[in-house]
Amino acid sequence: MAFSTTAKVVPPLLSGGYSFTPTLRLGGVEISTQGGTYGTRTGYVNFIAPGLMWVSILLPLTAKGTGTGAVRVQWPTTTADGTAMPTVLQRAAMAIEILSLAGSTTITQVSGTTVPSDRAIELARRSGSSGALLDAADIVDFTTFRLSGMVPYTL
Repeated sequence: MAFSTTAKVVPPLLSGGYSFTPTLRLGGVEISTQGGTYGTRTGYVNFIAPGLMWVSILLPLTAKGTGTGAVRVQWPTTTADGTAMPTVLQRAAMAIEILSLAGSTTITQVSGTTVPSDRAIELARRSGSSGALLDAADIVDFTTFRLSGMVPYTL
């Protein structure tokens, strides 16, 4: 019996992990177009089952720029090797750690939720009994975002 080196028994999206470069958007606009700069950004996705992926992101800022509005972490339409990145099927909670928030003495909790029909994670904050989307005013230069979690997806 001859084996083909090009035959795929497992669909490509289920065969392992892929790296990508995440971005930060303030008010829907990527920060590098508003004077913002990054440290070394890393994103990794591992397709662990049909319709389910693990996403891990490290996104350090060196300058937040002049952007305003809600904070979103975005992943691209393709991975570093050109593999298509899927869109989020439904909302899913993400584990999140953010270092160097403005007003960090009053912000008691930050959460991340994936955005359906997009390739993004929306960030929210809680201060006391009130909550709102994390805003550009909540972050400072040298803020670092670490996010990870399982995300339901569709191609």
